[in-house]
Amino acid sequence: ESGLMDFSWRISIASIERDGPFSRFDGVDRTQILLDGNGMQLDFAGRATSVAPTTPRIDFPGEAAPGCRLIDGPTTDFNLMWARKNGPAELSFIQLDGECQREAAPGHILAAYLRSGRASSASGGLDPGDLLLCSSLKVYGQGELWWVELPLV
Repeated sequence: ESGLMDFSWRISIASIERDGPFSRFDGVDRTQILLDGNGMQLDFAGRATSVAPTTPRIDFPGEAAPGCRLIDGPTTDFNLMWARKNGPAELSFIQLDGECQREAAPGHILAAYLRSGRASSASGGLDPGDLLLCSSLKVYGQGELWWVELPLV
C-alpha cells in the first residue's frame, strides 16, 4: 500500500498559513526555498533558524521535523524532497538569457522550474511556476530557471 512516505522524490509549491510543526519524513532529505512572504522561524530541537527573503533557502533532514513560526503572515515555498538511499539531488539556479540546454546524467531525471520570466521549449511555452520533467531539455527565453537533477530508482 502506498502512502505519504512512499516516494523517491517530490517537488511541490506549498502555502504555509499558520504556525505548527513540519511533517516528519524519515530517510528523506529536504530543500525548502521561500518564494513569497516574510518568512518563518524554524525550530530544530531548540536551535532556531530563520528563512527570510534575504536567506530564502534551507536544507535539512526530514527526520528533523522542525516547529514553524511564521514571520508576519503566510508564505509560499518551493519544496524538494528525495529519498536519501537513492543518492543526492542537485539544485542549481541560472539566469536564462537566450538558450540553455541540459542533459540528465545516466540514472537521473531533470526538472526545470521557471521561477520568473518567459521561456519556451519543444513542449511549448513556459510561464513562471511551470515545471518540466525530462531527461534532456533545451529552453529558450529570459528569466530565472531552476534545474533539479534527481536520481531515478
